[in-house]
Amino acid sequence: YTAKIKLLYHWGCKDKLEWNQFINEKHISYWERILSMLPEITKIEIPRSYSLDIDKAVIKQLLIFGDAGKEMICTAAYIRLLGNDRKQIDYRFMASKTYTVPLKQNRTIPELELKASARSVKFKKQIEDSHTIKFDEIVYLTDSSCVWTWIKHDANRATIYMANRLKTIKELSLKDQWNWIPTHLQAADFGTKFDSIPSMNYENEWYCPKVFSLNENEWMNIEPDKEEVLEILAHVENEENLDTNYGIKKLINSSSSWNKLIRKTGILLKLKAMLREKVLQK
Repeated sequence: YTAKIKLLYHWGCKDKLEWNQFINEKHISYWERILSMLPEITKIEIPRSYSLDIDKAVIKQLLIFGDAGKEMICTAAYIRLLGNDRKQIDYRFMASKTYTVPLKQNRTIPELELKASARSVKFKKQIEDSHTIKFDEIVYLTDSSCVWTWIKHDANRATIYMANRLKTIKELSLKDQWNWIPTHLQAADFGTKFDSIPSMNYENEWYCPKVFSLNENEWMNIEPDKEEVLEILAHVENEENLDTNYGIKKLINSSSSWNKLIRKTGILLKLKAMLREKVLQK
């Protein structure tokens, strides 16, 4: 519900509406849909504890799903309790967060999926800081073949945007903690797509994702299509060969001190201004 309201506000900002302007018919229709969903809120049930079997668990697992759409990003966290021989005892929804995609950033879906993954590792820290539960295993789940490949194969991206997010993921998580899952098992998908009115019954797919009804070997440590992975890696290699920051890196590496780097940068800026002025004169 909050994600839908965030999205409506997001559209208003995108259209540059003033506070005293009317929203268009499309947004009015969307607002009416939000109002029609309000009765579902009365069905929300919050248990007093995550599970009565939490002390019986041999392994306490924290699973964090991350997903992104064109306008929304979502992360969702679940606790999964395992007994002897990794037999599932119980699982519970813990928390979720949604974010609108920044208006001024024209990003591809793989880039937004990477941002969702970076949000996931930060969300994990928030979960740990707000709970006394000590988790034995951390599992991150993404349905993006691109993101999984970049993380697993230590891909160095040419763009600063993607390099910064891969750095965050590398610093706050381990490669072995990342898993790829098919889209139909993605629990965070509910926070990025709003095709229907969600049910807040405690047995719906938000509280009870399909992935937990399967055996662990059906979704844990599986990989996307090998040909797709090789194609992604080839694309990364081509981007690395066309490094747009080559000149900047060469300038930095050739300067023996900070003062020399400042002087060189000043000379380059003056040269740029002179060349621009000559072009304008012509």
